[in-house]
Amino acid sequence: YLNNVARRSAAAILVKYSLDPLRKLTNETVPRVKTQLESYDATRVDAGGASSEKKKKQYNAQEDAEIRDATIAALEKCFQEFDTIVSDTACAIAACQAELCAATAEYLDEAYELLPPESASKFRTQMRDVIKIGGPALVSKQRTGARKAFELISGKKRFEDYKREKETQERKQQLQREQFEAAIVQ
Repeated sequence: YLNNVARRSAAAILVKYSLDPLRKLTNETVPRVKTQLESYDATRVDAGGASSEKKKKQYNAQEDAEIRDATIAALEKCFQEFDTIVSDTACAIAACQAELCAATAEYLDEAYELLPPESASKFRTQMRDVIKIGGPALVSKQRTGARKAFELISGKKRFEDYKREKETQERKQQLQREQFEAAIVQ
């Protein structure tokens, strides 16, 4: 059910409201606007670089303004379409993810009811307790020797700073371990 129905439904929504509009924008709108821009640029070069009096007379400032305004309008429309696609994509992803999670939770709740009640309840309670304390301890990235050397040489850090950071990190990890173990024991 989750793969054949829920996941495929989410994929269909994302294709319809995100991928298809993006394809249309990149394959149709952008090339059309690009051609319009190139045409406008070519008109400007012809008029500005005209060597003969005849070409200069053919250049019409009003036509140029109309072409420029149409090109600007096409660009603005292209940007608006892109903004709409980005907004719709963000909304579609969030909505689809929420529905997938809801469908998964519903499906898992049905499976959970089939498990031995004592064991299932014990593990679920422990999971909730660990979540309440902020999860298990995070392993923090240690600075490399080169990074430490740079910070020391540049004066950004002192040896005492590193010693204090290490002590603080060790205390934090110990507290997290104690909270985690307390949550598991309950």
